[in-house]
Amino acid sequence: MAPKKPSDEGAVIAGPETAPPDPVAAAEYVAAMTNELAALSRRSGLDLLAYFLDIARLEALEQARRPRAAS
Repeated sequence: MAPKKPSDEGAVIAGPETAPPDPVAAAEYVAAMTNELAALSRRSGLDLLAYFLDIARLEALEQARRPRAAS
């Protein structure tokens, strides 16, 4: 078996059984997680990373608020 790359360490891949049930729930979850990660990044002095996470959070909130077509 090939050795893991450093970028693979700690990676968690969500499968269908762990995925939120709908796009709004997924977007809200992403917004919550990126908010926590941005705060951690700021405390660690990773300001540029915190900025990008804030942008991702804002986009997730926008996606959560966007009207969806009825299925």
